[in-house]
Amino acid sequence: MKTTKYNKIADLISDFANIDGNAFLFGDPKFPDGIGFLSYQDLQKLILSESLKIKTSGNKVDFIKIRHDPADIIHLFADLIAGTDAVLLDPQLPEIRQISIKTGLKGVLERLHEKRPEGQEGRVIFFTSGTTSSSRAVVLTTEALLHAAWRGQMCLPISEEDILLSVLPLSHVFGFVCSFLWGITNGASIALGRGLRHITDDPNFFHPTYISLVPRMAEVYARFNSFNPELKTILIGAAPLSDSSREMIRKATKALIYTGYGLTETASGVAITTDGNGKSALTICPGVDIKLADDGEIMVKTDSLLEAYVSPGSVLKNGSEDSLPINNQGFFMTGDIGIFDPNGLLHVTGRKKDMLVLPDGKKLFCPEYESILTKGLGTDELAIILMDGRPKLVVSNQADKDKVNEAVNSLNMSLSRSLKITDVIYINKKLPRTITGKLKRYLIEQALSKGDFSIWKD
Repeated sequence: MKTTKYNKIADLISDFANIDGNAFLFGDPKFPDGIGFLSYQDLQKLILSESLKIKTSGNKVDFIKIRHDPADIIHLFADLIAGTDAVLLDPQLPEIRQISIKTGLKGVLERLHEKRPEGQEGRVIFFTSGTTSSSRAVVLTTEALLHAAWRGQMCLPISEEDILLSVLPLSHVFGFVCSFLWGITNGASIALGRGLRHITDDPNFFHPTYISLVPRMAEVYARFNSFNPELKTILIGAAPLSDSSREMIRKATKALIYTGYGLTETASGVAITTDGNGKSALTICPGVDIKLADDGEIMVKTDSLLEAYVSPGSVLKNGSEDSLPINNQGFFMTGDIGIFDPNGLLHVTGRKKDMLVLPDGKKLFCPEYESILTKGLGTDELAIILMDGRPKLVVSNQADKDKVNEAVNSLNMSLSRSLKITDVIYINKKLPRTITGKLKRYLIEQALSKGDFSIWKD
């Protein structure tokens, strides 16, 4: 089976001349109904013109605060076909953090740029969401990103007749590939979200047929009845979709729901549900091989793996002394735990780092506890941590204490002594999470052990 439509962004841009529709829709009061548009053919001209200026400048690395703005995307594409590496920054990052990233990475990226293969397009640098430690910069080639977009098309086709609403941050690989690149490589119109102020209004403003969301955003759309009637397909990724969230979304829209699994290091999705209900059984995407290690860790081999990790002063590539987490068979070690069911479908059950090893050698898988307690308490504002060698529950002080005690006692009745929750810690802060809604468990443990909650914000 063919595993790619394009190998270079330049080839994609070249094909824009053959597409009659609009590449972008965006909010602009100067246009009828307030919706501006930019055709594929005009987009091509603007990108090629911009790329000539960038080639003349000789710039090796560019740092882009990428927004849902045609000008930012034009500049990114121009960078890539001009051979300039592009670091995608979240526009919401504090200015001091942006300066720190530029100062720390510019030199090492310029040295990496000098070693790239002859004729290679610029690469895109994303940051991981940092669920267990500080985030890392991941280097992906345009070939890897385009292959990932094609995998999405093979599993979930989108056409030139469709409108894909893009509201996820383009600085994150799921947002970039699944709410932008997937659509534009297949001629769909990309409706560029108008920002946080309009986040729940955009569906009924742009009337999309497709939308990509993280679970928490999908819940907000369902709660505010934001899904438009023309919507056919919702793709959810970047974090697990709970049963309760899925039911909430199903009640709010007739659109089919699909959930995907992937990582920044694999240029987004490598597996997807296919039943239209968004349940957890995942079909492996074309061009991807997935195996399980002896301890259940998910291992992925695909043609869209990262090229390197970069950090201030260092580059981590395969074959170096401290190489990437890729085994000798070419499989990337994801850090996720999973199982295959009798039908050969993949179920992702959690993170290896969400597994606590107790003093007696027994292992506790936090998400299993948290799922049971969430159902009992009706809130996911809780976390299991390990303190003093014992499992403890951290929960909001707004929770009903009688219900908490009942839920904990009920769970403990089914557990051996060392696996029981020994204490409940009530806090008056929201638990720290990544932008995709995953718990930053390491921050909770650090704050409680130090008695210093300043390391996370409300």
